[in-house]
Amino acid sequence: MKSMKQTCLVLALTVMMAITLTTAALAAEEVKLTYWTHWCSNGDYEYFWPKAAEQFNAEHPDVDFEFELVCVPYEGYEAKYTSAFQAGKGPDLFNGMPHTWAGQYGAADPMPADIAESLEQVLVKPAQEWGLFNGVRYGMPYEGGNFMMMFINTDMFVEAGLDPDDPPETFDELLEYAKKLTKYDEQGNITQAGYGIRWKGHPFGIADKAMPFVHAWGGQLLSWDEKKASGYVNSPESVAGIEFYGELVNEHKVASIEVDNPVGMFAQGLAGIIFRESWLPGWLQKNAPHINYKVYPMPVAAMEPGVYTSFAWAIMVNKNAPEANKKWAWEFFKWYINNPELRKEHYIEANILPSFEDTASQEPFTSRPDYEAWKTMIQGRTAPSYYIPPAHEVLQAFGQAVLDVLYDKADAQTALDQAAAQIDEILAQYE
Repeated sequence: MKSMKQTCLVLALTVMMAITLTTAALAAEEVKLTYWTHWCSNGDYEYFWPKAAEQFNAEHPDVDFEFELVCVPYEGYEAKYTSAFQAGKGPDLFNGMPHTWAGQYGAADPMPADIAESLEQVLVKPAQEWGLFNGVRYGMPYEGGNFMMMFINTDMFVEAGLDPDDPPETFDELLEYAKKLTKYDEQGNITQAGYGIRWKGHPFGIADKAMPFVHAWGGQLLSWDEKKASGYVNSPESVAGIEFYGELVNEHKVASIEVDNPVGMFAQGLAGIIFRESWLPGWLQKNAPHINYKVYPMPVAAMEPGVYTSFAWAIMVNKNAPEANKKWAWEFFKWYINNPELRKEHYIEANILPSFEDTASQEPFTSRPDYEAWKTMIQGRTAPSYYIPPAHEVLQAFGQAVLDVLYDKADAQTALDQAAAQIDEILAQYE
């Protein structure tokens, strides 16, 4: 009798456990998050998210979590985003710049305060501004080194009789180094540039690569408080910076607007010095491992050009996503932020400098070729930022002025006077 009671008890417990497990399985909330990004071509950063989602799913039995990565071509991504968001549709998560998608289109959901606080406690200093608009956090920044540093080809330096351990510290020195690094054919055309200059592509990108020259001479693009560009983008300081930039091509002939853009030239061993961001070491390792190089802080003119980027990329949540999807998107963010080992694995695979201080201060990141330059740049070097709703239009107008100078269609003063008038008209719409 006792044995029968025990058997019945075991059977009852087994049935209860089965019912409990079945009920739990039935109760698991099914959620599919769709993520749009135009960053798929930038290494392996984005391809990590579906793997992270699998781990999240395994650790959260209360949700059946699916993560769909949708790679959107960079060319035309803005039109795709705009069309979807204006129709109240679009993905659950997306990448972009908060001053555009929160500030201009109102498409981004504000990050919950507790998650924002946790994130800001671990972000590296330069990344703290990325993901914000008007002091409100909307997104999680991608990388901690999304600003320009100076890359030099060490083999070219040695060949030119220059010491790669003694880089140019001023823009005047950069010019002298560039003269020694430049080679020409019999017709006087550049075959090897001392400085690789950005001369083709979208004017937005042209503007981004020219901005350190404006800042180094003490200029700035505009005043958002005054809603004014006149007196700023065409100030004597800004004009002097862009004048120097144009003279690299048209007077000193140490930069080419015919061969290739900076990264392409550097990867082919055709440029001795370029300015780029922290994604470049990983890209060179994969695409041009034969190039020997070192990375240094940006050179100085009237002042130190600081941490600046036109591309304050962040991952955001669509405010029009279903409530359940928004809830789990933010839970996914929270889980990721509070998982330093996972973040470390992510940035090792992506091969970029982390936006998280606790991760960036560890190996293998501290052994990267750009780490010391990055540390110098983030310790006190500041620059104006233009994270405003019309940034795209403003930078396009400035970029076109830069192109006019590079192609010798106008002198710096004339080109920037025209840009100032155009930008003033844009800003007037926001008064």
